[in-house]
Amino acid sequence: MLFLFQQLYLTLEWIAAGKDMAVPIMMYELKLYAVSGFAPVVHHCVSCESKQFPFAFSIAEGGLLCPKCRYKDPHAIGLPDAVAKLLHLFYEG
Repeated sequence: MLFLFQQLYLTLEWIAAGKDMAVPIMMYELKLYAVSGFAPVVHHCVSCESKQFPFAFSIAEGGLLCPKCRYKDPHAIGLPDAVAKLLHLFYEG
């Protein structure tokens, strides 16, 4: 739990410093989801573990889908490569 409070403190410091609120809040949310055990898979394809771009994000499947596995969710949202990379960085950062 200490980790979550430290992350919350850092998030609030970032916001207080006048940074854009959306980015630190999203980063904190991803960390909160991870600790809770239901974070989306953002490191690779949730189905086959491929790291091949371009990815689509699937709520139903719980994370990123590679081009080969995208058929598993016709409602998956295509992501620009930069957004998929940012999700990974937000999760790790």
